[in-house]
Amino acid sequence: MKTRKRTLSEANSSSVTARVATRNFVCSAEAPLLLRKHGYIQELIPNSTTDTLRIVVKAFQAQLEAWSQQPPQHRYAGFKQLAKKQRVEFRAGDSTLGQLGLLQSIAVTVVQALDDIARGVLEGLAKALQLPADAFLPVLDQTAVDTSKQSASSLEAIHYMLPERADEKLGAPACEAHEDKGLLTLIYSDIQQGLQVQKPCGTWTHVLLPQGLIAVLTGHTLERATCGLVKAAKHRVLVGAPGGCPTPRNALVYKLRAPETAVLNMYNSLSRHVIIPRYRTPIGVSELMHHFNATHTSVNATPSSEEPLAARHTNTLETGSTAPLAAREATAKTGRLRSFSDMYAYARA
Repeated sequence: MKTRKRTLSEANSSSVTARVATRNFVCSAEAPLLLRKHGYIQELIPNSTTDTLRIVVKAFQAQLEAWSQQPPQHRYAGFKQLAKKQRVEFRAGDSTLGQLGLLQSIAVTVVQALDDIARGVLEGLAKALQLPADAFLPVLDQTAVDTSKQSASSLEAIHYMLPERADEKLGAPACEAHEDKGLLTLIYSDIQQGLQVQKPCGTWTHVLLPQGLIAVLTGHTLERATCGLVKAAKHRVLVGAPGGCPTPRNALVYKLRAPETAVLNMYNSLSRHVIIPRYRTPIGVSELMHHFNATHTSVNATPSSEEPLAARHTNTLETGSTAPLAAREATAKTGRLRSFSDMYAYARA
């Protein structure tokens, strides 16, 4: 049976009402305007969410460190060891990635919190564009976490390593300049320095993230959904380089994406604005993603010359962690955190 595509002009009113009613986060009044002008915002989040993210980023750091010493059993497909960073991905309903053990339920909690923030930002943006508050909901997953099907959105935990050679400290960023393919990208980091966003004039600006703030960046799908009224943010991460983060950097990155069955068709609703011709026709998200992948290089691609993951048994991280030795040894032996006590032991470090 052919799956019928959803459009932005077709919304199930009952489900939309239910989803609006359960959302708690409301973005700041100036956020939509800043998002449209700069492609990013630094948004204040609740203290309880900050505390949770601070603990979780430590827990994922511990897991990545353990996997650097002992690769995950059965080659957990969501883990990647790259030249300048380590990355683990969680996507609700995606059984091909494998199980994260204790971190599985923790990841679900983080996804629910960050998804709520992302949807709140989209609601504010819709109002700023003189659209109904629920204008973007028809092209989002029904819920943040639905184990019955694979989610379009994902959560990534990333550890950026310090350059090992002096010449690398003056060279390429830890994460090359790029645009994300989705609607919004939310970034929480344990270090405030490192993230940069390119201005329209071409210069780079620092996006500092002290505790209590997260970065919200616009993506390629949002640019197309808004008919070009909101531009995708080109960004990069500097670690060890001048003006960048002076220490290893850990981040939680939530990527809010539209399902590939969705269709972007907001031109009629946005026609009061000046829209250039190439944005006026509807486009399916699957077609948009195909074009994006064909014209953009992934910053998470593993070079063919790199050693296979299963052959990596040495620790390449420079975390400088001072976690209690018992928790550290348990993680190294098992390749995963054993309990919440292990997680909190790392969080207190």
